[in-house]
Amino acid sequence: WSLFKNNPEILGYFTEVHVFNCGKSAFLIKNDKLYVYGENNPCFQVLGLFHGLINTPQELRFLDHYGVQQIATGQEHAVLLDCNHVVYCWGNNRHGQLGAGNKTVSNLSYKINLSPIKQISCGEFSTLALSYENEVWFWGRQFNQGFIVTKIMAVPTRITVPDHVYVESITSGCRNVAILDTEGTVYVWGISSYGQLGLGHREIYAEPKFVRLINNCKHIIIARNRTALITESGQFYIGGSDILSQSVFRKVCFPGTIVSIAATWCKDLFVIKNNKGEIWKMELDGTSLITTKTQCKNIIEVFKDLWTPSIRPESASRYNKQGIIRQMQFFNHNIDRVEEGRPAQDANQIELTSNILKIDSSDSKTGGYMNVSEYFNEELCSDITIKLSDESIHAHKLVLCVKSKHFKSFIEKSRKDMTMVDMSNWTSRSYKAYIKYLYKGKLEIEAIEDIPEIFSLAEQDTNEKLKLE
Repeated sequence: WSLFKNNPEILGYFTEVHVFNCGKSAFLIKNDKLYVYGENNPCFQVLGLFHGLINTPQELRFLDHYGVQQIATGQEHAVLLDCNHVVYCWGNNRHGQLGAGNKTVSNLSYKINLSPIKQISCGEFSTLALSYENEVWFWGRQFNQGFIVTKIMAVPTRITVPDHVYVESITSGCRNVAILDTEGTVYVWGISSYGQLGLGHREIYAEPKFVRLINNCKHIIIARNRTALITESGQFYIGGSDILSQSVFRKVCFPGTIVSIAATWCKDLFVIKNNKGEIWKMELDGTSLITTKTQCKNIIEVFKDLWTPSIRPESASRYNKQGIIRQMQFFNHNIDRVEEGRPAQDANQIELTSNILKIDSSDSKTGGYMNVSEYFNEELCSDITIKLSDESIHAHKLVLCVKSKHFKSFIEKSRKDMTMVDMSNWTSRSYKAYIKYLYKGKLEIEAIEDIPEIFSLAEQDTNEKLKLE
């Protein structure tokens, strides 16, 4: 990014980044703490800063959050989803996009009182959230077009969806929204001045409308004034055109099979990776969308001076947190090395130190270590449950804290009475293999497609040994 051109060492210190404001500003993350860097903007004014550049990262201390799960940004506001599924908003509130119940501009942040949230998304002046209870919430400026009078929803307002619809995912464009249900059906609403709703006309809708002709949709993503769909069979459709007669989704062909797609609300740009590892971009040039092959090695490079994009599927991102990029870091030391020249402990053993557990370590078989491999998914003495998309794992805080730097940090910052952690945003099979590795010290991969996600988990944990596996 141009943002870090004069200070590249920052990317070596902070492990995660969300870039916004046309590549001029960023949120940086380290140990679940949030920092700001770059050109000042309304999202930084909670620090009392109103002009100039922030050349040294400054911590945002006003959030009472537990970890960082997702970040989304609009033109002038930011939204964070923490690991307890709570939403926080801050920035400019002149369109009600903070959900504070007013349009008052202030330097406050707001904790949104909703049922547990699983996904967030931002439009230019709006916020969208999906709860685990199948509720879709919207707040901010209701979609406007030209000089048409619009409505401000200053408090989270529940969007009515048909009773039989179970929402899989949400996505926001500049001023339009789409939801995908578990049956592969698409619903859209908002403005359609470019035909981006794909409904055959250019009217405005304030509530979800069913998209006909497109069945078995697997992924949906919106750019500024264009909407893209990918079906189960791998077909790619685009909605939105400057040509008035084109107001429905039309099929576009790409070389190879589409593996992942990315977009951001600020620009009509879609970036696609195929099964050959090629990165293609579809970008608005005048009034036409032009498709070209890039020389980039990954999707993120194409967005380097824009907004951090949304990526579908989420598991295709290098780090499985929406709106957050994980920095690749390489270490010259072995993280399993123990101080004072002691040999590293076996992968399936935990050192029983006095401040963790008091036991008799004189047993020559254990040598002061306890084998934990047999306790994987053992319910009897489990004190925390890891919820996955299709099952749960019975785990133990002691084991997780000792074997995983990420879990240690997360558990230390969470409530002491926490008994469940939701990891359903990861692929169940991959996450189970990761937890099993922590207990048994042996990586068991069921399918080759699980490797990228397991590698991302190893990066999250700075576990060089697992990455080599």
